[in-house]
Amino acid sequence: MSDATRDTTARRVRHFVDAGYPDAGPVEAAVEGAVYRLGDGTVARVWERRRGSELRRMQRFYADAAAHLPFGAPEILAVGDIDGVPMTLERELTGEPLAGRIRTDDPDEVLPEAVDCLVGVLRALADAHDVDEVKHLPVLDEERPLWEGHTTFGSALAYLVDRRVSRCADRLSTHVRDFDDTRARLLRKAALAAPYRRGGRPR
Repeated sequence: MSDATRDTTARRVRHFVDAGYPDAGPVEAAVEGAVYRLGDGTVARVWERRRGSELRRMQRFYADAAAHLPFGAPEILAVGDIDGVPMTLERELTGEPLAGRIRTDDPDEVLPEAVDCLVGVLRALADAHDVDEVKHLPVLDEERPLWEGHTTFGSALAYLVDRRVSRCADRLSTHVRDFDDTRARLLRKAALAAPYRRGGRPR
């Protein structure tokens, strides 16, 4: 952790303590920011790449999707900011990180329950396609909505995977056995029945 990151973390923790959360502390760095446990069953998530309008849309999505999902989804209680950076106050989710179910000693071997969990989540999200807000949400650090230009969840997911893999294709090809074939099989499975353009890229 750099000195700047440590200073930012300490400043934010002081902010939460001063706001009435004496047990506040950092949990982890997430894909899009950092998470702080506040000690009363809630967490604060600081978003480095999202705007408040996006987070309010996400709040509506989680509220609408809760009735459609068979697992616990984040519940955003409030949207605000800290030092000008967007922040959400959320219910703390319980459970075990999926990373703990992946065998890191053998990159070609993953526990079946980890695969089942991931597939189950994707299927549930696909089944929630009639939640209006899902059509407008971006994912990860992207600006464009996941569903933009797509009519099925499978097609949108396959194109997302293709974009993300393309960023690191050179590096991945040196570490993943039969990379091109593996990539093509993954995209076919992700797209399910979604059509492909010539050249193997989903549309």
